[in-house]
Amino acid sequence: MTVKRMTLAVLTALALAPALGSPAGAQYYRDDYDYRPRRPPPDYYDDRPRRYRDDYDFGPRRFGRICVTARGNCPTRPGPFNSPCGCEVPGFGFKRGAIGG
Repeated sequence: MTVKRMTLAVLTALALAPALGSPAGAQYYRDDYDYRPRRPPPDYYDDRPRRYRDDYDFGPRRFGRICVTARGNCPTRPGPFNSPCGCEVPGFGFKRGAIGG
């Protein structure tokens, strides 16, 4: 090899050495990261209007007796609205749905 090629190879190796031996600075990684959702302290909602509190009263629960599916409706046992149910629809088999009124 000529001196010019040897110098170029050494300079290239020196230029790439820090990039190959160290992790990228733009990547973020923390081994002890906590993925659980954050919750406010218990007294956070005390001075806020009632509509933002956890103890908001939604009123009496309404019940329905009709199971609404994508392929048809059928009678079912009473349950709160939007609770899961299922029907045996002729020609389609068992279909899942939600209780509606």
